[in-house]
Parts: sequence; structure tokens; C-alpha cells
Amino acid sequence: MRTFGKKRSHALNQTNRSWKPNLQ
Repeated sequence: MRTFGKKRSHALNQTNRSWKPNLQ
């Protein structure tokens, strides 16, 4: 689960940059 969260965070980090500005 630890690796899963880390991997998910990495993918989320890239998506975060995409939807974060879109949401704001």
C-alpha cells in the first residue's frame, strides 16, 4: 500500500497541475 500511494501521488502530481488551474 505504501508503494501504491507513492505511485498514485506521482500520477496525481502530474494530473494535479492539469486540473488544479482548471478548477480555480
